[in-house]
Amino acid sequence: GWPRHEVLGSGEGRKTLIHPTVGRLEFEHALFKHGEETDHRLVLYSPLPQHDTPAKLASLLAAT
Repeated sequence: GWPRHEVLGSGEGRKTLIHPTVGRLEFEHALFKHGEETDHRLVLYSPLPQHDTPAKLASLLAAT
């Protein structure tokens, strides 16, 4: 399982989201699966500097 580090990397790439308030957000993502025969997965999104994504995320978090 996860504690035994039986985690498979199965993809990475970029993702664009359009937020109704701040507009375009750009992320790099990595997908990790727990074993080959399970639907459990972990997706990590990292904000990219394009379109001021980190600053836009900070403003959204500050507003909550």
